[in-house]
Amino acid sequence: MRGCSQINLALRFDHAHSHSLSSPSLPFPLSLTVAIPTHTKPFPKPMFLASLTSLFVVMLGFNLLRLYTNWFGDVGEMNIFAMYVSTGLVLAGTTAGAWLSGVWDDWWAYEER
Repeated sequence: MRGCSQINLALRFDHAHSHSLSSPSLPFPLSLTVAIPTHTKPFPKPMFLASLTSLFVVMLGFNLLRLYTNWFGDVGEMNIFAMYVSTGLVLAGTTAGAWLSGVWDDWWAYEER
């Protein structure tokens, strides 16, 4: 679950980094009606894809390891291990994606506005 929140943050970073939407100035006048967009323009998602790929690889590895522990060990211990370790591994995959795509500094300095 924590890995999924990191994937969500990567998608938000990609959207903010692409500058595909302009932010309206705040505060809004009370008489203004605000249109909520139902469709956004496509934008590049390198961090999102890196995070999603790292989650896929981590879960594939844990499922293969779970097969092994099904035959030779305790499955409950494997589930707890996967829950705690997957967070760090998805973060490491996202970090590697940021470094390889050249947005490390922007990703590290990213904050919500």
